[in-house]
Amino acid sequence: MPELVVASDVMTGDDGRTVITTRFSGLDLPPVWLALPEGARPDQYSETDLGNVSLGLGLLAAMHHGTELRVAHPVSPRLLAGAAEYQVIMSTWFPEAVGPVAVHAENGAELRVPGSGEASFFSGGVDSFDTLLRNRSTLTALVFVAGFDIPVDRVDAIERTRPHLRAVADATGMQLWELQTNVRALFDRIGSWGHHTHGAALGTVALALAVVPRDVVQVGLLQA
Repeated sequence: MPELVVASDVMTGDDGRTVITTRFSGLDLPPVWLALPEGARPDQYSETDLGNVSLGLGLLAAMHHGTELRVAHPVSPRLLAGAAEYQVIMSTWFPEAVGPVAVHAENGAELRVPGSGEASFFSGGVDSFDTLLRNRSTLTALVFVAGFDIPVDRVDAIERTRPHLRAVADATGMQLWELQTNVRALFDRIGSWGHHTHGAALGTVALALAVVPRDVVQVGLLQA
């Protein structure tokens, strides 16, 4: 069976932000980059952290193309077990789009210990505000990802949105974490963003944010 190999690296970009870049071999797929919030540093990321992000991005692509997946880094055993359950669910719900595949990865360190805070994805829409209001007592940070709902190359739209997001964060006393990614260059080739791929994108960002200080946020982000 054909094999998709996925590997990630982390470095400081030209603008000083930490960027994770994930590349694929075995299939003609575009590399995916994720620019992290200010304060994240490349030296905070272990090989297992990179493996977790690689699995988050590569699994659905392998399932869509019917190829085995090989992750070039160790992966959390707990995440590997969750990935097996994810495959069962997704292939049951969307058999026309994806199917189960073999995943090859060494066992790495377990997922990082959650902190005491919580974060929610926040785009400024109705669903985002509903999540914020229902969980305001426990939320400590809002996460905005340029490249999800707003295309990453729509700088004008991002700049118009940013002041509104900051105003909400200031009014509620929460941190605002801003990320940028071209992940839809990959996932829009696989299936519908609304039906098939947005969950994998949200989960991958949560895994990438696992290195933030333990007293700030939990790995498991609330979905807006």
